[in-house]
Order: sequence, then structure tokens, then C-alpha cells
Amino acid sequence: VTTPGDDTGVGSLAAPGVTCDAVRQQLDRKLFAQLAAVFAAGDKIRAGGAIVMVSGVLSRRPGAGMGGLAMANAAIETAVKVLANDFGYDGKRVRVNCLSPGLTDTPVHDGADQLKKDCAAAVPLQRIGTAEEMAHTIVFLLGNEFVTGVTIDVDGGFINMP
Repeated sequence: VTTPGDDTGVGSLAAPGVTCDAVRQQLDRKLFAQLAAVFAAGDKIRAGGAIVMVSGVLSRRPGAGMGGLAMANAAIETAVKVLANDFGYDGKRVRVNCLSPGLTDTPVHDGADQLKKDCAAAVPLQRIGTAEEMAHTIVFLLGNEFVTGVTIDVDGGFINMP
């Protein structure tokens, strides 16, 4: 299971002064950090094993000023599909899947009470997720031996909002 990365604060990609280096830093922290772990473990994973990467709901519903993180999340979801084919067909049948969480109540968001309140009010289930809910999804993805190349949204309905 790979989960590195946070928002590097790139902000709006249309803002004056935004550089490719700033976007690259976001991709390094979120996408390439996870790919490095996959590649390092690749030949050590047992036949029939599983890899779970973590993206985020911004991949398909990018928020204003969150372009770098949205692009990194979308790239992870595409990488999962590619890796699922490559690791599946290589004879070891390693499964590769992705968790796409919405805002989750973890120490990363300590002190962001207004953000949590606003996000909870915006989604159909009217709350933010818990770490336990994300863990349940990861356990499912690790355990189900006929699921590969998928991204599961655990977001309280954020992706489906009107």
C-alpha cells in the first residue's frame, strides 16, 4: 500500500509565476513517490499478490487552485490501469488497484475545522470519511483476488454530487 504525498501549494495553474518545476514537485511527492515504491517492490511481490495505490477525488473533480494535486491523482489512477495489465500479464498475476478517498478525518487535517465542516456539508452523506473506512477499502482491495485495475471512490458521494 502506497500513500505518500500532499498538496505542495501549487495553487491555480493559471496564476502568474507558476512553473513546471512547481507542478513537477507535486508529481514527485504524490505520483513518483508511489511509483518508486512499486518499482522497488516489483520483483519481490509474491505471485498473486497485490499493490494498492492512493489517489484522491480531485482526480475527477478538481477544485479551484488544486490543479497540481488533481493532475497527480489522475496520473496515479491511469498508472494503476497500466500497472494492472503489466503485472497481471507478467505471469505472477499481481493485482494493482487504487483507493480514491475524499476528505478524511486524520491528523493531516487537524486544525482545519472549517474545511472539514464545509466539506461535510457539501457531500450527500453530510460527513467526512474516517481512516477506518479507508482501511476497510484497502483490506478489500488487498484481499479480493479477482479485482485489478480499478479505482474505488470512498468519498461520501463527492464524485456523484450534482
